[in-house]
Amino acid sequence: MVWRHIVGPLVALVATPIGLALVDYGAEKYLRNVYAFADSGWSAELLWLFGGGIFLTVAALSARLSGLGPVLAAIVWGLAPFLWFVSDAGSFYDFSQDLPSTHFWFGYAPVEFPLLGALLLGAGIAGRWRGRVVPA
Repeated sequence: MVWRHIVGPLVALVATPIGLALVDYGAEKYLRNVYAFADSGWSAELLWLFGGGIFLTVAALSARLSGLGPVLAAIVWGLAPFLWFVSDAGSFYDFSQDLPSTHFWFGYAPVEFPLLGALLLGAGIAGRWRGRVVPA
């Protein structure tokens, strides 16, 4: 019984930043491709977005183990970065530029962190109060 409250948050806390990084990377590369080449068709960047979505779905599904997982991930990977961005955007962007990459990380911080936090919080609450199936 205790293990699900350890594994659920661990899965959510690990899958969320991976998914967020993949979504951010794919979105930035895709938008750069659209703006530079006026090409909005299928591209490899969409695979990065899809892969990030899979990781974020895994983080949300960890609520089936424990509703605590997505709620903690919402606080750690949604609320905390957003509050950092709101309180000191300069240091937030200085830090994000130090991440190992050649592209602009978290270009949509005012949107993506609150949205991520709200969705994970909703997944955690829904997972916590899910109904139990009684066998016939």
